[in-house]
Amino acid sequence: MILQGPHLSNSSIALPRPNNILFKKD
Repeated sequence: MILQGPHLSNSSIALPRPNNILFKKD
């Protein structure tokens, strides 16, 4: 779960979770 990286966009797609909304904000 490397959501706090420069590639959150990629993680978002791989991890469709409510958490990704917080990271997608960036």
